[in-house]
Amino acid sequence: KTTNQKLKDTSDLYHKRLNELGFNNPEEHNNAFRDDVKTQEIENQINTYTDQFQRLNVEIVALRNQFKDNPYDPELLSQLTEFANEMASEFQEKQQKIGAQQQIIAELRENLQKREKINNELQAAKNEMERWKRLQEVIPRNELRDFALDITFQQVSRIANEHLKYLTSERYQLKVETIGKLSVMDRWNANEERPVETLSGGESFLTSMALALALSELSQGRAQLNSLFLDEGFGTLDTETLDVAIAALEGLRMQGRSIFIISHIQELTRRLPVKINVRKRGNGSSTIDYKC
Repeated sequence: KTTNQKLKDTSDLYHKRLNELGFNNPEEHNNAFRDDVKTQEIENQINTYTDQFQRLNVEIVALRNQFKDNPYDPELLSQLTEFANEMASEFQEKQQKIGAQQQIIAELRENLQKREKINNELQAAKNEMERWKRLQEVIPRNELRDFALDITFQQVSRIANEHLKYLTSERYQLKVETIGKLSVMDRWNANEERPVETLSGGESFLTSMALALALSELSQGRAQLNSLFLDEGFGTLDTETLDVAIAALEGLRMQGRSIFIISHIQELTRRLPVKINVRKRGNGSSTIDYKC
């Protein structure tokens, strides 16, 4: 190479090294030697590198001593890896078992709550049974039935007397002696008591009607008697009493009851708003005529 070529190559190499070291031109390089801050920065870096180098040497010595006592075994790594995999599998299996046990615990808690609820219901039923058992011991079954019937019969007779008072112009009043055994008090005859069998046909019909109306009123609970059927009996009533009886039945109909009267008395049937007439034919059959 010529001298000029060598000079050019050396200059290029010099500028290249300047660029690699972070200098844009030779002036910056010359100024760097006189920059105390830059010099201190480089010294700090050198000190840092020196400290790191010393620490690494210490760690290298420690590791050498460690491997001196426990030489590196390539197979040990595979064993440790296999052991780690086994531990991971076992851990996952344990997690699944824990989840299953937690599900069982939740089911047991739910069953326990159901059992406690059943026990409470059972205890309540037991207490109720004990209460009825004590009541049965105090009042035998037949006597309890008769007692309930007697109370009901008393209520029926009390309501029936209200109707009978209206139907008989305050003449008769029923008196309950025992279940199913009634007597009647005649207020027009110094409150004379006599059996209901001594009543006339019309009076017996009015008494029976009063009892039927009372039973209808008493049944306004769960099992209602919405229909009342009266078969004959009106023929024994005079005109005035018939008016009273029909007025009582009309009041019951206004309460929502259905009243059905079976009668052959023309005077009564003419006063009914809805009639079903049944007429016999000569051939033994009958015809039905509906009027309203």
